[in-house]
Amino acid sequence: MSKAWSGQGQKGSHGSGERVWARIIPNPKLKLLDQCREVLRVKHYSLRTEEAYVQWARRFLKFHRDQAGVWKHPRELGAMEVVAFLNHLANAEHVAAATQNQALNALLGDGR
Repeated sequence: MSKAWSGQGQKGSHGSGERVWARIIPNPKLKLLDQCREVLRVKHYSLRTEEAYVQWARRFLKFHRDQAGVWKHPRELGAMEVVAFLNHLANAEHVAAATQNQALNALLGDGR
């Protein structure tokens, strides 16, 4: 796990005195969902949040398999695919707005 600091000793956006992460680079030898887990653990997310976010990533990837069941590489998926997934959640699965927000935060890394 590599960590890149944006500045040692700088205060976070909330003034808490914590250091600010520029980015977290997970171990590239791990599978994608294991990389997600690793990043969430470094960010000190709760276990239940980690489980939920990994499940949203799994559902997103399954949603974007092509007709033959072949997985698309995550690098091929962008903003349009995220919007399509969120629209599917809203229109086909009739999930609440809070659920859509949780899915969006999971897919975008929650901005933390």
